Amino acid sequence: MLRSLVGSEMCIRDSNQNVTELLDQDLAKIAFLHAQSQELHDRKNPWINTGPNMSEEAAAEFGRVLKGGLAQGARLNDPQIGELPNIYMVFGFASAGYDAKSYRVVLRMLENWCKENDARHGAEGWILMTQGDGDYGHDSVETIACEVADRGVPVVFLQSHFGYAEPGSAYWPKYATAGFYGPGKRHGTPKLRNGEPAMDSEGNPVFAECWGGYVKDAEGVPTTELSFVDAAMWQPMFGGVRLIDHVGGVFVAGGGPITVEQSEIYDVLGVDSTTQVQHRPGDWVVVSQDSKGNVSSTDRFLL
Repeated sequence: MLRSLVGSEMCIRDSNQNVTELLDQDLAKIAFLHAQSQELHDRKNPWINTGPNMSEEAAAEFGRVLKGGLAQGARLNDPQIGELPNIYMVFGFASAGYDAKSYRVVLRMLENWCKENDARHGAEGWILMTQGDGDYGHDSVETIACEVADRGVPVVFLQSHFGYAEPGSAYWPKYATAGFYGPGKRHGTPKLRNGEPAMDSEGNPVFAECWGGYVKDAEGVPTTELSFVDAAMWQPMFGGVRLIDHVGGVFVAGGGPITVEQSEIYDVLGVDSTTQVQHRPGDWVVVSQDSKGNVSSTDRFLL
């Protein structure tokens, strides 16, 4: 009888210990998931390399955010399991703005483009990428990005440190979930302020920033060197991720000379020379006019 009671007590003790261990494991899992949830980012809690911190570690962290740190549920596609490229880029008029009628057409086409992207992807969703444009005070590539963000699609950006802005500041892109600022490059031509060459505090000439496309030489002729925002797409700098390998399409709605160069750089509407099939199904070009009625030269890519 005594042996039986002792055995029962040991069983109860073991059972209690097992329950305690299971509870500890569950609490550990909950704590882990809570910590993970704190790392998710959205428009209210965006990620940037504050400072900007342009280190290799910061760039790798941006890659991690793309892979699993976006609160909207989308993540960078995994080609190893057959997922299609799911970064979609957008180019368009910035400071020049849009003609009102032209912009209405852009919005209709944008909605159709977004629906096709929705249908093309599964649980991984898709991500819009801009080049960090802030609010211009009129319809622009910035308002296009806001339209996409309002659909629940995470919008991220690459931008040079020349345009550095922190969340809540005047030029912060309010559509953004995450962004990385990298080392900007300058043209060989002088920067102008009110029509006059700009000078630094020591009286030295300041050269113009290269916001996108090709760096220009002293004569204004394009070199083969790309701006930071474009060169970074081809470099495995984000934790080994080469972003260009994940691009599923480019939405081009007008734009100036820089957009024309970038449309060439990304081979927008390019086709396979053998099959004549378009390389990226998500490439769209919308003929657009700026606020003064000038038709963008990007319409030539439709020819």
